[in-house]
Amino acid sequence: MKIHLFLQIGQIILSILITVLVLLQNKDGGISSNIGSIAGQYSSRRGLEKFIFFATILCGLLLVVTSVLLVLSL
Repeated sequence: MKIHLFLQIGQIILSILITVLVLLQNKDGGISSNIGSIAGQYSSRRGLEKFIFFATILCGLLLVVTSVLLVLSL
């Protein structure tokens, strides 16, 4: 029963963390900002932006793993 609670708390923390990381990635706005500047699409990620990108992917993978483990622990 303790592992079930641990996985649920982990999912909540990961969900909040993914939300924050995704909001930090949005730097230019929505679709309207992409219409005017096509050259901005070809820039590479560097520094903090690259770290946030990979941290988002890692948190997403961890969320999937915890979800599968939670289903298997029932």
